[in-house]
Amino acid sequence: MQSSGNISKEEICNLIYKLALEINKIIIITDTQRTILFANEAFYKISNYLKEEIIGQKLDLFIESSKLKNLSILRKNYSFIAKLKKKDGIYTTVELTILLLKNKDSLEAFVFFGKELKSIISHNKEFINLKETLKHVEIYITEFRNNPILFIVLEIRNFFTISSSFGLNVAYKITKILNNQLKKLFPEAYISNIRLDQVLIVIFNQNKHYLPGIISSIFDKLLSPININGEEIPISFNLGISTYPEDADNAEDLYEKALLALDLAKNKGENIHFSYSKDIDILIKKEIEKRNEILRALKYEKFLLYVQPIYSSKTFEIESFEILLRLKHNEEIILPKHFIEILENSGLITKVENWIFEKIKLLASKINNIKAIPSINLSAKSFFTPSLIDKLKNLREILKSPFIIELTERLFIEPNVFSILKEIKKLDILIAIDDFGTGYSSLGYLIDFPVDIVKIDMNFIKRMINEPKVMAIVQVIIDLSKKLGIKTLAEGVENEKQLKILQSLNCNYLQGFYFSKPVSIEDFILNYEKYQKK
Repeated sequence: MQSSGNISKEEICNLIYKLALEINKIIIITDTQRTILFANEAFYKISNYLKEEIIGQKLDLFIESSKLKNLSILRKNYSFIAKLKKKDGIYTTVELTILLLKNKDSLEAFVFFGKELKSIISHNKEFINLKETLKHVEIYITEFRNNPILFIVLEIRNFFTISSSFGLNVAYKITKILNNQLKKLFPEAYISNIRLDQVLIVIFNQNKHYLPGIISSIFDKLLSPININGEEIPISFNLGISTYPEDADNAEDLYEKALLALDLAKNKGENIHFSYSKDIDILIKKEIEKRNEILRALKYEKFLLYVQPIYSSKTFEIESFEILLRLKHNEEIILPKHFIEILENSGLITKVENWIFEKIKLLASKINNIKAIPSINLSAKSFFTPSLIDKLKNLREILKSPFIIELTERLFIEPNVFSILKEIKKLDILIAIDDFGTGYSSLGYLIDFPVDIVKIDMNFIKRMINEPKVMAIVQVIIDLSKKLGIKTLAEGVENEKQLKILQSLNCNYLQGFYFSKPVSIEDFILNYEKYQKK
């Protein structure tokens, strides 16, 4: 042999070939059609096949994995877990890495390099990462092919709110507490933290018929508030579920399908669970299409800003104007009720609200020339983003006058809201509670929080004429707000009778079709005097 510095290509190839034969790792080489060209001694030893029984055969006869179907679209090396069928028909689990052999840009062959995974089944095991969990589940499936398995992915829905309000250390403590509770609930299960806010629970020897009891026990145990340093912290979450062997025959696909079910559960709201079914694939595709439609609307400026003027009940001058979102589809103007749920559930609401802020900045010089101030709706997701205060501060510096941000009542039950509201008030920004009187109503909000305006829900305004009890509620809200130095605004004023009653009750501001329908912000600014006289 020549010196190592001058070793020939032929000698290198011989060394590699010798290494491939003798190494105790599996090596298989196939052509691009997965026909076996070479297998080493380690493979023959594990599978008990002879060389003449292997060479020239399709790899799929010996290695079972859904990943083999997608080799033609691979662009880089890839690792996966598979089942190796031995000569006697018994399966063993192998971990393989696919290496792509290319000549320039042309794919010439696949090299499969890996090892057998020995049986190390043990229950009540907590794994460091998802990969280890799926590996162990795959071994279990190989050894106990007829035993059912449940995959449950749990995601803490309000994790971001908790970490923003109480800090990441508290959120981390909550994750550990939840893990311990899950271990007590399912002592024979695998528990794996996928992320800080997401846990995989793998339950063995339980089929889908046990699911109602399992789901009920999870909700009963985990929905109770967790006490951290004397603070009661409520938890909300979602569950996505898949079952073996009904939904998939391998661990990775079971996990993916549990995630699909989780996505659907998240889209439906907090504390919702979904089990995978073939129908979910269709629903998920529809959700993706809707999300892509929103992204296209952002990219191609299909969103529009509309406004609805808000009038003084005494002078009928425009005091402010609520900024509203519309979507232009072909020549049709789509109202938010048809797309707001998609925005909120897909997480795109923050992107869209950022776009609204940028649009307002572009129109700032024109807005500054009119007397009325803008009123901007803010979602809970945006409210708890770390950049909120900087974003509001920047807009406040651009607009000459204070503007209003409208927050839904539901947001006021979240922890640490008060401290964020105080920061907002320091910026000389007005705070309004939107749709007051619905769902989570509490007059305590008016006492405890730095609120400037209460917007009385339009449903109360509509019903108060014919329902004395509703009239009484409207009067209580207006009287109490007045005593607390808070202004009131009636939404949905549609006729003169409602107007007269609200004036007699000393409601400060009025908004509704009786005065003006929503109009484009450009039209409103251009024809401000016309709407003022109206």
